[in-house]
Parts: sequence; structure tokens; C-alpha cells
Amino acid sequence: MWVKLAYAALSLVLFAVGVVFAFIPGPAVLFFALCAALLAAQSAWVAERFDRAEVTGRRLALAVRAAWRRRRNARPTLERPAERHLPR
Repeated sequence: MWVKLAYAALSLVLFAVGVVFAFIPGPAVLFFALCAALLAAQSAWVAERFDRAEVTGRRLALAVRAAWRRRRNARPTLERPAERHLPR
């Protein structure tokens, strides 16, 4: 019982540190990830939600990457037009 309490307390502290680092320069994402990992280690429900979020995030990242590549490839190039050879 005390182990679950320790995990919950530590994840709460890590979350608080992450919130502070979100407003000042610091590794906020790292603390949020550690907090999530501690919560997922103690709760099957939380672990399942994180698994679903990971799959959704990967799909979204692939869609954004594909859209970015389509946009980049559709952009006209900025090449200099060929110079005309006029008779002198």
C-alpha cells in the first residue's frame, strides 16, 4: 500500500515540477513523461490510455509529415529564368 502512495506522491511532485518548468526554461516534457510513466506503472487504466494516445500520436505525426512533404514538393522553385540571347 505504501508503495502505491509513494508512486502517487512522486508523480504529483514530478507533475508540479513539470508545470513550473513549462513556464520557465527547463525540461518540462521530461518531467511530464516521468510522471506519466510512474502513473502508468501503477494503473492499468492509465497505461491503456497512454497506449491509445501513443498510437493516435503516431498516426497524427505521420499525417503531418506526409502533408509537410506534399507541401514542400508542390512549392515552385526559385530558379533564375534563362537569359535571352539577343543579337548585338
